[in-house]
Amino acid sequence: MASKQLGLMSVEEYDPAVSVKSVKGSTLPVGRDLSDKEIRRLFAVCEADPASAGVRDAALFGILRIRLRVTEIAELTRADFDPAKKRLTVQGKGNKERLVPIAGGSLQALSDWLMVRGNGSGPLFYAINKGGRIIEQGITRQAIFKICSKRAIEAKIPISHPTLSSGRLSGIC
Repeated sequence: MASKQLGLMSVEEYDPAVSVKSVKGSTLPVGRDLSDKEIRRLFAVCEADPASAGVRDAALFGILRIRLRVTEIAELTRADFDPAKKRLTVQGKGNKERLVPIAGGSLQALSDWLMVRGNGSGPLFYAINKGGRIIEQGITRQAIFKICSKRAIEAKIPISHPTLSSGRLSGIC
């Protein structure tokens, strides 16, 4: 419009120029899915850690592996896990609730974490201080990203983005 008003374009040039449809862009996903070998290495570094953080982190990766978002994991409570029915009740986007089955290694890792954590109410995943003591306070999204980054480095898994990726265990969190 300014080009026409300033006399930089004639009406004959302006009309075809404004009739061109704009191109909608999209963003490419950051990160990549981990290979089976990388996932095994990730769990191996957690299992090699004798502290409670190793048990918690293995459970965390087990839950990430069933494709929950980082925010959903940070908001899980002990009451959201039903061991008898082997499922999690997850509050997703738009406050939609869904039931997510958990089995195999993910179920075992979560059961191992609950043995360390205890069965009391509260967040499903507790923070752990630098001294290795469990703090009865839930972990945050940022803490989950830090755990993913730390364990990926320990497992010698190249991470493609400093803040990791799309909230799932692709590209390591």
